[in-house]
Amino acid sequence: MEAMILAAGEGQRLRPLTLQTPKPLIPVAGKPMLRRWFERLGALGVDHIVINTCYLHECFQNVEKYAVAGQRVSLIREAKPLGTAGGVRNALSYLEDEPFLLISCDIWCEWDDRRWSLLPSLMGSHPWHMLLGAVETKSGYSGDFDCQTTALGTLSNVVTDFQRSSYRRYQYAGIAWVKKAAFAHLIWGDYSNLGSLIKRLSMDGLVFAEPLSGLHWDMGTLVQLKRLDAFFLKAESHQNGV
Repeated sequence: MEAMILAAGEGQRLRPLTLQTPKPLIPVAGKPMLRRWFERLGALGVDHIVINTCYLHECFQNVEKYAVAGQRVSLIREAKPLGTAGGVRNALSYLEDEPFLLISCDIWCEWDDRRWSLLPSLMGSHPWHMLLGAVETKSGYSGDFDCQTTALGTLSNVVTDFQRSSYRRYQYAGIAWVKKAAFAHLIWGDYSNLGSLIKRLSMDGLVFAEPLSGLHWDMGTLVQLKRLDAFFLKAESHQNGV
């Protein structure tokens, strides 16, 4: 299993923390988010992780130390910002398997990892290019990606068109199983964002979304980072019997 972690952004909303430290390396409850994802992916059986960088690239030079036993790391430096979709297009030659797991390093979700790891088998018999994790949009927050135009369903493959149910809105959770074909039409080296790509593919019926019932965090702002930090502190204190 392979995964790509998006880690090239500047994290402007987290300044001044990100002036000298890229967002994926900011400690959350004492541990960088990138390291937390390495550990989680290792438990899932992911043995190759591709990471794209641009902003403060030099800070990522020793990220291999976060790898768990058997994990291989490919670090790709972008000479200029390529955006979330352009960064994936730039990295396709480093990815051997598909579908591969695509993760935004500044999010964290609670769900059944074993269930999520079974989802690629659902893609095999369908023309979907992306299988998104989707979460209900928080009150007063529109989210970066609107999945309202995307088919939403479950592992039982019972698809419901929530586009007709305006009272339920979903957003992309920042984690997906994707096929290379989703990015193949993009021009290598050009800037492109994932939000526009998702909406375009969903209009062609090439995106399927799996609603995730667990909690979801985005460490995009200082307030959100504080909430995520509190979650990990509480969870790890419970694990340690404190």
